[in-house]
Amino acid sequence: FFATFAYANFKVVRKMLSPRAKKRRQVNKNLTVIETLNEYLPGNRAALNGQALEKIRYVTTFSYDLIFRKYLRYLLNERKFDAD
Repeated sequence: FFATFAYANFKVVRKMLSPRAKKRRQVNKNLTVIETLNEYLPGNRAALNGQALEKIRYVTTFSYDLIFRKYLRYLLNERKFDAD
């Protein structure tokens, strides 16, 4: 019984530490940053306060600079540019 349990735990840990799993976690963190900031920027900018940023920072473990750098990169690369 113990050998089966130990082998199952080994497989779970190996899967969690794989490069694919690390990349998936990173992508999910980036998506969390973008989705959360899309609620506030550009229309609801007044509601964006330190508490909201701290929540993003806590969930993603990114610094404030990195949060806004990732959002700015998203704006430049992915969002449609409106010339009006």
